[in-house]
Amino acid sequence: MPTDNVTSVIALQQKESQDFSITRQSSLTNDVVRKPDHGAIAVSQGDEDCSCQQVLKTKDKMIEELQARVANMEQEMELKRDEICSLRAEVKSYYEELATLNSKFEELKKKSRSSLLTDIGKEVRMRYLENHRRKMRGSLGRADYSHIKSGDRAAHRGRPLVDAYLYETHQRSDPEVYKDLYGIPPTTMQRWKSVEEIVKICGFRASLRSEDRLSSRFQDLFDELLRIAESYSSPAELRAALEGEKMLQQKLAGLEVCYDEIDKANPLRLPSR
Repeated sequence: MPTDNVTSVIALQQKESQDFSITRQSSLTNDVVRKPDHGAIAVSQGDEDCSCQQVLKTKDKMIEELQARVANMEQEMELKRDEICSLRAEVKSYYEELATLNSKFEELKKKSRSSLLTDIGKEVRMRYLENHRRKMRGSLGRADYSHIKSGDRAAHRGRPLVDAYLYETHQRSDPEVYKDLYGIPPTTMQRWKSVEEIVKICGFRASLRSEDRLSSRFQDLFDELLRIAESYSSPAELRAALEGEKMLQQKLAGLEVCYDEIDKANPLRLPSR
């Protein structure tokens, strides 16, 4: 066999041997990669078990905490229920006490009104009203003259609340006389009795009306104030408006100025004794 051929065969065999060796190494490497590491798997499973146990412990702890919170909340709710029951009983007691106080207050008001009538003199107020009725109707009876004679000079001043009380207690039955003097019915005065500004202005009007000093200017201002006052649904709202609204305050001030001007220009004529 020629030398060249022998050399080619040897080279070919060497190449095949090298290829086989490379293929073998590659196969071994793949086997190593593919072959599972049971030790590593065991370690991994152990870590997972520990982690699960920790999660379960954490969840158990959270459940215990939640249960404790729920128990505390239930206890607090029970205490609140007891507190609410106690408050309800206390409120009921306050309502009963308030009702008793209101009853006593009404009694005191009646006594106060009676005392006021006594201090001023019931007959004095009767004289004031009878004098005006004489002007309206032109005639009086014997009892009417008796009322006039028993009065004094205090009868010539308007006292809206005292006179309204005479109608409220049915001691008088001619509300048109009251309205002609004060500009409003006695029932309206009773409703507005807590509004001091209205009471005072109505008193001014009665004093002017009873002495024929009521001017058209005062009457116009008075009517305008009444229209505004009647637009409020309650005395409380009217009081609040009188305290906070400048327009109403200006109208009140205008009426007071008008009264002072009339009184100064034409002083009240008191009867001589």
